Amino acid sequence: MTREQVIDHLGTIAKSGTKEFLTALGQDQAKNSQLIGQFGVGFYSAFIVADKVTVKTRAAGEEAHKAVLWESAGEGEYSVADIEKKSRGTDVILQLREDEKEFLNEWRLREIIGKYSDHIGLPVEMLTKEYDDEGKECGEKWE
Repeated sequence: MTREQVIDHLGTIAKSGTKEFLTALGQDQAKNSQLIGQFGVGFYSAFIVADKVTVKTRAAGEEAHKAVLWESAGEGEYSVADIEKKSRGTDVILQLREDEKEFLNEWRLREIIGKYSDHIGLPVEMLTKEYDDEGKECGEKWE
């Protein structure tokens, strides 16, 4: 995404009530999978499990120095900054709440990504660890 797209698409709800939306949800409702996406706030469902969301993005055709960083703690404010990003595409980074660490489990994360993202027209990739024949970590790869 370009800087303008980031502000238009990620900034809109953050300016107009994300905090109130999440506060109004009870814990049980927030975890209800039927809720996500119903109100056009699918991206903001990340704040149900995360204290902070960081987006690093570079639009196709843009130079590396024209990438954008968007960050928010889901409290109605966000920041946008220009950054350098070698590859095009978008990285979404969640700093999970202490009680949501189950989402650090690779297989649990794969299950969720498959369930909620298989229907979208864009690929979702996950950085995974590689292990050698002895079970020792030997690198990382995108899947």
